[in-house]
Amino acid sequence: MKLKILYNLWKAKYASKPDRLFKSNLWRELEQALPYEIPFWYQQVWFKWSMVGAACLLIVSSLGTGVYAYNNPEVTEDTPLYAVKQVIERLEEATKITPVAKEKFLKKEIFRREAEKKVMEKRGQSLNKVEERINKLEDRLKIEKEQLNNKKDYILKNNVEDQKSKKSALDHKKESDDNNRDKK
Repeated sequence: MKLKILYNLWKAKYASKPDRLFKSNLWRELEQALPYEIPFWYQQVWFKWSMVGAACLLIVSSLGTGVYAYNNPEVTEDTPLYAVKQVIERLEEATKITPVAKEKFLKKEIFRREAEKKVMEKRGQSLNKVEERINKLEDRLKIEKEQLNNKKDYILKNNVEDQKSKKSALDHKKESDDNNRDKK
């Protein structure tokens, strides 16, 4: 009974909607009755699409700038692209989850800072900040290595204990099987 009522309500709902012919006639009458306003230049379709194209071109070209800043050791602290380089490095660091990946990333970053240090030496710039960053990265690398070694020790210890328990379980099972055979 309830299903039939729901079906009838659904049918009535869709039957009460206006049809397409009525809607199209109504729109035609409204377009004739309302005055046509010419949109401003910034509301034109051509302008909107040209802005979309310009935004896409800007994004694509900025990606090339980021790659240049990230890979080039000539981009040092005094250059305007150094901020871009730091942002990309932070993003890359955030993607590193495992201790091994973090360790590899820190080694790569230390290598980059040392390359920057060489460039800054050639230019005759102050090396204090770069040396501080290298020291901080080396400290972080030591911490990551310690954590990795602790995890390795923990895993090895658990594996040895698991193997011992499996071996003792097999020995126990073997002894019980031998006892059962002797009884028969």
